[in-house]
Order: sequence, then C-alpha cells, then structure tokens
Amino acid sequence: MKQHTLSAAELRHFEVRLSDRRHELRSQLEAAWESSESEREIRASDAVRDTKDIAFSGQIAEAGAADESRLSEEVIAIDIALQRIAAGSYGLCIHCGNPIGVERLGSQPSAIRCRPCQSSREHSSPVSVESD
Repeated sequence: MKQHTLSAAELRHFEVRLSDRRHELRSQLEAAWESSESEREIRASDAVRDTKDIAFSGQIAEAGAADESRLSEEVIAIDIALQRIAAGSYGLCIHCGNPIGVERLGSQPSAIRCRPCQSSREHSSPVSVESD
C-alpha cells in the first residue's frame, strides 16, 4: 500500500469533521424516526380520510423513508472513514492505492476513491449501488 500524503494535523482535522458530521446525522435520524412515529400515530388515529389524504400521506412516508435511508448511508460511509483513519488507510484510494487528495477529501471527507477511480467507476457502471 502506498503512503498517504496527509499530515497528522490533516488526519485529525478530518477525524473531527467526520465525527461532528456523524453526530449531526445521528440527531437528524433520531428526529426523522420520531417524526415517522408521529406520522404513523396520526394515520392510525384518523377515522375517515379520503383517497387524496391517504395518497399524500403515503408520499410523505416514502420521502421520509428515503431521507432516513440517505442519512443512514452517510453515517455508514463516515463510520468506514473513521475506521480507515484508525487503521492508517484514510486518504488512500481503495481501488488503486494512490492518495485521494486533500481537495477531494475537503469536499467529500468520506471519499474512498481518488477522482480518476471514482470517475471511471461512475462511467463504467450505469447503476451505482455504492456511493462515494
């Protein structure tokens, strides 16, 4: 594996940024879970509703589930980045082993691929299950 070019101070900076973002996301997830629980209680308590109300309520529930999924995926990506910091592999591309680059990490601290590898992945795969 190649050496990364991140200094100890840069690693600490990204560790703090990732930890702070993880805390934010966990708070957002908890709020979303509370909100979806409230929405379920409201739907259960409504005796009479028309079809438009039911459809609208379903759309809100789907949007909420999509938000929860997006937030959960970001928490997982951050957890992986924090594990990579602890293991000493943070800042190195998982595909080619080259440094990811401070600029890319600055805009996407949980990035696991360098720009060329990420670009290649996005162009070679029409549907991406894993994000970066």
